[in-house]
Amino acid sequence: MGSSSSFSRRAGTCAASFLLVFASALSGAEDAGDNLGMLEVFSERQLDSRQNFQFLSGEVRGVFDLLFQDQFELIGDPFSCTLDNWSAAIGLTDGDTASPPDNRRYTGGCGLRIQSGDDRYLIDSTPTDETALWVRFYIFMELFTPPALLYEATDDGINKVEIWYNNPAPQDLTLRVFDTAENPVDLTFPGVTQDRWHSVEFAWVAGESAPIRFALNSDNFDLDLVQEVETSGLVINAQRFGLINGLSAGGTIDVDAFESRRLTRPGRLLVGDVNGDGIYNAQDLVSLTNELNELINALGQPDCDENGQVDSDDFDCVLGIIASQSNPNAGPGL
Repeated sequence: MGSSSSFSRRAGTCAASFLLVFASALSGAEDAGDNLGMLEVFSERQLDSRQNFQFLSGEVRGVFDLLFQDQFELIGDPFSCTLDNWSAAIGLTDGDTASPPDNRRYTGGCGLRIQSGDDRYLIDSTPTDETALWVRFYIFMELFTPPALLYEATDDGINKVEIWYNNPAPQDLTLRVFDTAENPVDLTFPGVTQDRWHSVEFAWVAGESAPIRFALNSDNFDLDLVQEVETSGLVINAQRFGLINGLSAGGTIDVDAFESRRLTRPGRLLVGDVNGDGIYNAQDLVSLTNELNELINALGQPDCDENGQVDSDDFDCVLGIIASQSNPNAGPGL
């Protein structure tokens, strides 16, 4: 059919473009145009971010694209909760990770709960002179009033990217990017409510007039906040995640499903995909029923309405998605 042929041509063109960018990246190219081209390549397939570069080999996508991901579980054991996958933990221990009902989690078996107090955050030292970065994580906030620094991307201890909540105003979620002169540039979603799960995602790239993107609860690029920022010559060499500036009193966050990449948008996890197989069907209802009956926790995303509780309302939510074949990842939701 014509549509299949058209897709093949598009895929071939995109693959060829990607391989050129990939070769440049491997050779250590520092030209700003290469970095911006990289961002444009993985933007071509933005309408369904979960399908980005599915036609590429697993070796390419796995070795070069993925920087770091963690669901606070031992690799291969989704019900053994740990911080061991991170490079370091400040003010946090394995005791802060747990499965429901002790902690909320968005996906898999475990989540991390961070109570207010002194600085409490995680460090990922995987990045190495990165000139392009996609990051996505899930966060559930409650009882927050002071500004909270949730994420930093740094080079030699100097912040290049920050994510704040309640800054500059209450319920503002702000991506702050620093240009080459160390001037801050803010992209802000106002009215971001607490007491629900939020997916937070951004794209950063080094270059002249680099397009910085900020997404909240949506895979739709048209809903992203976008700002061009002069970031040529900058690199990322570490990430921090948690309550980086500490909170003197009150406030708890649950976090899950942290992922960072070089080339492709991680995208939202499939809402209501209870067993985590990437499709909606009756097996999701079976997995959800098992969790509701306290037989075994689901390995996918059982909190379909994203309110922090897995209950009978989620059964109705999943059933509605299956019946309507809708796309709950389209957003928005604040």
